[in-house]
Amino acid sequence: MRKKNVLEYIILAIFIMCMSLALCASLEYVTRATEREYLNQAKWLFMVLGASLSLFLLMRITHKTSKKLTDTKKWWAYGVGLGVFWIAGLALRISVIEGIPIQPSSDFETYYNITLYLLQDKLLTPIGDSYREYIALYPHTIGFPMMILAPAFEIFGASVKTALYTNLLFSMGSVLLTARIARRCAGKTAGLLAGAAMALWPSHIFYSDMIATEPTFTFFILAATNFVVSVVETGEKSLFRRDPVGLIVRYVLLGILLAVAGAIRPMAIILLAAFVVVRILMGQSTGDDVRNSALQKYLSKNVVCILLVFVPYFLVSQSISSTIGGIIMETPASGLGASGYNLMVGVNSSSEGLWNQEDADFFKEAYLKTGTASGAHAECMQEALRRIQQQPEDVLNLLVYKFRDLWGTDDFGIDWNLLWTGQQGLLTQKLVDQLEAVRPFGRAAYMCILFFSLLSGLDAWRKARAPAPLQMLCILFFLGTALSHMLLETQVRYHYNMIPYLILLSAFTVAGWQQRMADEQVIVVQERKALSAEKPTSAAGSAQATTVQAPSSAPQMHNHFDIMQALREGHVQMSVSQAYVQEEMKERGMQPNQPIKPVKAASAENQQTNATTQG
Repeated sequence: MRKKNVLEYIILAIFIMCMSLALCASLEYVTRATEREYLNQAKWLFMVLGASLSLFLLMRITHKTSKKLTDTKKWWAYGVGLGVFWIAGLALRISVIEGIPIQPSSDFETYYNITLYLLQDKLLTPIGDSYREYIALYPHTIGFPMMILAPAFEIFGASVKTALYTNLLFSMGSVLLTARIARRCAGKTAGLLAGAAMALWPSHIFYSDMIATEPTFTFFILAATNFVVSVVETGEKSLFRRDPVGLIVRYVLLGILLAVAGAIRPMAIILLAAFVVVRILMGQSTGDDVRNSALQKYLSKNVVCILLVFVPYFLVSQSISSTIGGIIMETPASGLGASGYNLMVGVNSSSEGLWNQEDADFFKEAYLKTGTASGAHAECMQEALRRIQQQPEDVLNLLVYKFRDLWGTDDFGIDWNLLWTGQQGLLTQKLVDQLEAVRPFGRAAYMCILFFSLLSGLDAWRKARAPAPLQMLCILFFLGTALSHMLLETQVRYHYNMIPYLILLSAFTVAGWQQRMADEQVIVVQERKALSAEKPTSAAGSAQATTVQAPSSAPQMHNHFDIMQALREGHVQMSVSQAYVQEEMKERGMQPNQPIKPVKAASAENQQTNATTQG
């Protein structure tokens, strides 16, 4: 295992600072406008510490209990436990879909209508002009309707319920993917806890009645992350060692999945960039000891691995962009050229980086002026740069505010339901009471994963060796997501897809606890007098030993013990491989049960002869 380099120390330091700021923001958010604000913050903090201690004690109990279970029983316990949580999460999401029948509005209505226009061939008619312009300016708005909703509508019929249940399938798939990734990298216990957290996560559950892109996007980036885990493994059973061709296939699939996810939400490019950084940090460790073929030799090079992902990503992205252009009969904005408007809104201090009518009108006028989507975004980009140059301090202050606003709370699922049901006349006092009753649990769970993610970063900083590739991937994805929304337009719901990665970072904290428990040594304390006085009754007999189990940090007894005498008398046997030892003894003409005699020191003449021969 290689040691951390300077870049990794810098990344970890920034992550620890950002996660600390996010935790402070969440404490401030839940206690603002309350009596005795700082006392309430202390109460929430002690609650998080209490939850951490409870989880640690649960890990100790689980660790001791698991020693008595066979591997088969452990797998059964993992499968049954995950199945119970998965079914519970499914039932809760269905109850929200059926119990809160919200009609789609805002962006959610746009996705639904674009899907209907695609199926009814209305986009090229005069009634579809506004949607064509909107798609040209924001190409990702048609990705979700075109690739996900339209096929579902054709099979099951066009309805709001079809869209919601389609999202439900992807949401529950994300639960399984999160559990699988955590199990592969942190063990079965961490995998079960990660799956349970994803299945029962309050904001995800109450977001199930929205026709949103986040559930589907999260599924695809988690599927891509699962492939990242496959391609960065370096053990004896890794694809690099046993199936190089399969490794190439997974690299290609990784690029395709990221391209599909990028067509739904552009933030997929952050995960691609995170993978590139992780691959570079890993160096050529994948093939440092096994290069039996030319294929393995090439797959050990960073540039080859990166190209195997980037080329299919670029080709599929271009294919999707061309398809969109053919549908709307206009060249859509793409790449960084499609972020000018969001950057202009994101650095608007007067609107606190949120959508505002003034910037929307500017964007519309720029589109009419230039006649192209790329030209309109370019005009917005220039306006954004002008604002940054004129008010640099205000913009920097806004960036910090937006970070705290994005990560300070996870209440968006409840808040959106209260907003839309209130506007549509569906809000009742019973519904308000039910949603508000769940809010404290959601806040507590969110602060806990922020705290566990912080502990994960601190643990990675403390250790001399480099963090696990998945751990570094999650950290980079968090930092990239945070930075992008500090600059661009932001809303609290935009961190929806970051929740599973915070859960995965928390799983590394749990895995670290388990590793420390497993490292507790069994210290054998044996008095020398008792050893010499004991008379074995048979050839296999030996002195009785008192076994004391204690943590590795406990003080050890330094009693004198003559290892050579114990070897000669047969009280201690040391072997690497029993078969190897027996073969060696046969070659020396010794009996298999004959005690091993110490090797005498070579004479000066023999040492000189050996040195001459070796030279």
